[in-house]
Amino acid sequence: MNADSFLPLVKAGRGSTAMHGDHGRIAHAVIGGPGGTAKALCGTRPGMAASWSAVIAPAVTCIKCIRMMAAIADK
Repeated sequence: MNADSFLPLVKAGRGSTAMHGDHGRIAHAVIGGPGGTAKALCGTRPGMAASWSAVIAPAVTCIKCIRMMAAIADK
């Protein structure tokens, strides 16, 4: 598994602060395609009745996911 194996996907809904210029949207590193309920590298997953957005984000913006991808790339 390498850092290229992950897709930058966004959960449905908005983040609670929206202070990062991303309008409350955080793109997580997820294995699997859009529309699924797989867990992101940081451990988050969509809510009970939700899934990952069908739109692939331009880049991962979740700090925890970015750190995990860097750790994977270093191995």
